[in-house]
Amino acid sequence: MPVPSTRRLLWAAIAAVAVGLIVVLFAPWARYIPRAALAGMLMVTAWKMVDRRVLHYHLRATRFDAVIVAATALSAVAVSVEFCVLIGTFLSFMLAVPRAGRMLLTEFVLTEQGRIHERLPGDVPCPRLLIFGLEGELFFGASANLEQHLRTIEDRIDADTRVVVLRVKRVRNPDAVGLTLLTEFLERLRPLGVHVLLCGVRAPLFEGLQKTGLAQRLRESEVFLEQPVRQTSTLLAIRDAYARIDAPCATCPRRGGVKREQDLYYAI
Repeated sequence: MPVPSTRRLLWAAIAAVAVGLIVVLFAPWARYIPRAALAGMLMVTAWKMVDRRVLHYHLRATRFDAVIVAATALSAVAVSVEFCVLIGTFLSFMLAVPRAGRMLLTEFVLTEQGRIHERLPGDVPCPRLLIFGLEGELFFGASANLEQHLRTIEDRIDADTRVVVLRVKRVRNPDAVGLTLLTEFLERLRPLGVHVLLCGVRAPLFEGLQKTGLAQRLRESEVFLEQPVRQTSTLLAIRDAYARIDAPCATCPRRGGVKREQDLYYAI
């Protein structure tokens, strides 16, 4: 934002003083000014106050910005100038919450070379071990999106599934709603005999798990805290998951090149 120069500030101060003097000295004669003339002056002043270049920029930037600008302008005409800014601010807040509440779900696979990467269309996941990653805000605004992703994970679980590794390193700002959905998800999988391993758990999330009692219901071996070395918690969780799987499936990479879980490595 450009800083006004001293000369501009001086002229603004002089103009303010001049307007004040005019109002004080000529106030008794102001009633003789035609209202139509005052209306025209206000319309010209308002037109000159609009920076059309900035207005076009916001209208073309995103649909979100265009809606806010249009709503603010319409409320200024239909309601009042005093409340149009408040209406625009409130509307931007209401529209920003769903946008900030987007939660992304990513599935990962383990190749025969021991490489853990994001699943591609041609990759065949192991039916006994499912690896997913959540990324986004774990608060009330993302509840619908989060619940949909958790249901997607449940739909992938069948009779052969033994372990689900859930990477939550990119989960931010957990609150009671998000933690409740995560707790209900874990409780639904427990009767199925499916172990859920949480890896990449950061301090804010772990603190929320402790305060809500979920950490006490989880076994210590099912929570892998974030490590100083990048991707370490993910590798530790997958190694622990394979230790829980007795018989590898037909597509298990351990039947191919990966003979030891220590040979695993993570790739973005």
